[in-house]
Amino acid sequence: MSRRARLAFLLVAFSLVALLVPGLPRAHAAGELTVELRGLAPAVLTGPSDVTLNVRVTNNTGAPIAEPVAEVRLQTWTPVARNRLDDWLVGKDDTATTPLLDSTLDALAPGEARDVTLVVPSANLPALSRGPRGILVRVSPASLGDGAGDTSREGSAPPSGIDRSYLINWPNSSLPPGKFLVLGTVAASSRDIAAAPDSAASSEQLSKSATALSDAGVQLAGDPALDNPPVRTPLSLPAGDPDISFLAGSQSGRDILSRATSGASTTPMLWWPTSATANALAARPKDAILVVGDDEAKAKAGTYYTPSGIATVQGAPALVFDTRMSSHLAASGNDIAHRQAMLAHAAAAIRERPNDPRTFVLAVPRDADTTIVAERLAALTGAPFSVPGLVPSVSGDAWAPTDTEPETRWQLEEIADPADPSRTLNQLAEAEKKARAVATLTSSPTEFTNALEVMSRHLVSTTFANKPNDRADILTAIQERAARLSRAITVETPSSLLLISDQPDIPIYLHSKLTAPANVVVDLIAQDPRLQTPGTVKATLEPGTRTAVAMPVNAVGSGDLKVRIQVSSESGEPIASSDVFDVRVRADWENVGTGVAAGLLALLVIGGIIRTIRRNHRHGVRDRQLDPAGN
Repeated sequence: MSRRARLAFLLVAFSLVALLVPGLPRAHAAGELTVELRGLAPAVLTGPSDVTLNVRVTNNTGAPIAEPVAEVRLQTWTPVARNRLDDWLVGKDDTATTPLLDSTLDALAPGEARDVTLVVPSANLPALSRGPRGILVRVSPASLGDGAGDTSREGSAPPSGIDRSYLINWPNSSLPPGKFLVLGTVAASSRDIAAAPDSAASSEQLSKSATALSDAGVQLAGDPALDNPPVRTPLSLPAGDPDISFLAGSQSGRDILSRATSGASTTPMLWWPTSATANALAARPKDAILVVGDDEAKAKAGTYYTPSGIATVQGAPALVFDTRMSSHLAASGNDIAHRQAMLAHAAAAIRERPNDPRTFVLAVPRDADTTIVAERLAALTGAPFSVPGLVPSVSGDAWAPTDTEPETRWQLEEIADPADPSRTLNQLAEAEKKARAVATLTSSPTEFTNALEVMSRHLVSTTFANKPNDRADILTAIQERAARLSRAITVETPSSLLLISDQPDIPIYLHSKLTAPANVVVDLIAQDPRLQTPGTVKATLEPGTRTAVAMPVNAVGSGDLKVRIQVSSESGEPIASSDVFDVRVRADWENVGTGVAAGLLALLVIGGIIRTIRRNHRHGVRDRQLDPAGN
């Protein structure tokens, strides 16, 4: 085949592929119109009403647009399956729309942004069935006619700006409303921990957030380890809000969970793992209420509805929260789109089983912007299809019988445990051991370990379940604090020592940076049996001082030895150690010196006696010669 023939064949092949592959929405190039839907009222239609849309239009091109045209279009059908709802927001399901309004706007200068109000008269709305329908606003340089959503046609340049949301219709009827139970937590956020990693106090921001959620109707579960909890909560968490899924995969982690649930609680406890692994379920205390997402529930054969609500899961009383509704409850981004999407999911969920009253559960993510959550919840609680839901009481290890809630049972998908926590927990245990060893030297050890215990709780908190780097930062901070505490007591290392006695006292100097007296045990460790210690020496180190300790030793031979000084707690836990230093033992020098001194002393005594005798002899002869008596 010639080169020209091969090129022709390839061109034909590429043309066939282009015909077979579905067309994708053309990406908006730089320099386009942008549209942001900033208001939609009413949030839910309950009867004939105009629909008001507040839109911000921005001309990002370098040229003026003389007559931009705003179009409002409505989806022609009401989605029945909830998995089709979110397709509308990303433009996958907007090819079948009907026009509601065309409006020519004033000219837009280059770079100009303008807020526009568009009002769709009720007469322009078609007959609407109960439930959500997609609505969009498109602004173009000129009218594009009855086209598909934002799918640009050939030759339509520059591309249109578009934004999407939902219009929810819920006419008054005898259909019972759904109960919506919203769960939230009152625990230290990652922002609080980063600002004060050694504090368990409620921050001002946490107090404001908890109050806002409580006022919005959220059923809050409080962390018992918080100092001065900002609000009274009807539910509780294990102390420290531990990451159950992270910890349940190892014995040391399960020990932490056991300690976190050991305190008595007057409120029901929520067992809320980030993923419902077999180990996380097995570690649940008998009377705790399991909280899991509906994406972890195993769909039963023939089930068409969402497994959200009050249920029995794996034989345990459980609250199964709706992950899609919950994601829109606190998601950042276009507020109106997420608010209306949450309402759309709520309305569609009720439509799944319209005559079967049940409770739908939503979960507020940790670290969520509570202002956004409160505003979106106000829209949900104000909807005609919504009433507040409550957590029923637990009897033993099951829900207390009730006539108003149908019994629902679910099994969970098999979920693998997350990464093995052993390395992190071993490093934590080692740091805590070092810190406790020094703290127990004082009469008030908790004064030195309280802050470290708070940091340890933060390390394994659910706050860092999906933030491994932040968790690693907290572990580093714990290790540094423990290291500083373990270095609070130090030993001066002598350059060298000369011992000329067989039973000398070696002077040892210790430094303490603690703020309280510390009781220590000092020992001298020699690498040669020629230098022995009769026992250890106890000493009390005053805070911030240098203390001298006399260490008695027995020298049983001479030589050059290597020794070091060891400081321990009374229980034998090592605290500090000197470097190895040299000791020159000359135990016989003392005996030799004593003998020499004794010999010299004897010589001096004998010499004195001889001199005295000689002196007396001379004095005696002279006396006889001068005797006047002639004797």
